[in-house]
Amino acid sequence: MPESLHLKKQFGQNFIQSSEVIDDIIHAFNAGENDFVLEIGPGAGALTIPLSEEVGHLTAIEIDPRLVIRLRDQFAKNSKVDIIADDVLQVDFNKLLQQENANEFDKIKIVGNIPYNITSPIIEKVLSSDIPFTNFTLMIQKEVADRICAQPGTRKRGYMSVFVQYYCEPTYIRTVGRELFMPVPNVDSAVVNLEFRKEVPVSCDKEKFFSVVKQSFSQKRKTLANSLAGYGNRDKQAISELLSSIGIEPQRRAETLSLEEFDKLAQAL
Repeated sequence: MPESLHLKKQFGQNFIQSSEVIDDIIHAFNAGENDFVLEIGPGAGALTIPLSEEVGHLTAIEIDPRLVIRLRDQFAKNSKVDIIADDVLQVDFNKLLQQENANEFDKIKIVGNIPYNITSPIIEKVLSSDIPFTNFTLMIQKEVADRICAQPGTRKRGYMSVFVQYYCEPTYIRTVGRELFMPVPNVDSAVVNLEFRKEVPVSCDKEKFFSVVKQSFSQKRKTLANSLAGYGNRDKQAISELLSSIGIEPQRRAETLSLEEFDKLAQAL
């Protein structure tokens, strides 16, 4: 943590204090000299410094003006690094990457130590953008990482699992204990790598697909027949018959369905 810097709670600042974790993130990120990298929340630059030595260009978005000043001073003589003072949730990715000439590089990647309080909005913003990212390596709350990586049939699988896996193939890299941060948070973290799919494994209209997924998980502990009752003006009996007709047992729960089964269900509904 930078000396004489009082952290601000509203920014969700927790600085990683482990070089081993930084090395693991960089290894998972697999950066190259022809890569354009967008970093979210560089903080004190623990990841920015080593990454800047590996990539073609790095643009970091930092919301804390005090850290922006420090980072800009630190990288003043490095033409490969730009520090943007902004809130990542307010940034127009397309406009920013156009200004940074990101399309001149072979790959566009994104990385970050994501604040716990805005994890879901950031993931949704990145994944639903039309930017051709190849991968997103992020450090997030372990509980969220577990949900993102949860496979069909596991209790932690939910809407976020399906949402992320629609766009990406997630890989759980490692757990990061809370004691490795300063200040120490109340929960453990984890590093996850999201590799963007070249094609989504779903043929149904995206809006319809996610509408069905969201409804299916609306009452997670209930069966699909109960959760989907009323969807499309179909009662529980009609939903049960429809599920049976496409080879899905009405008594199954949403957490047991694969992307392909959700696709089949959405098309049938």
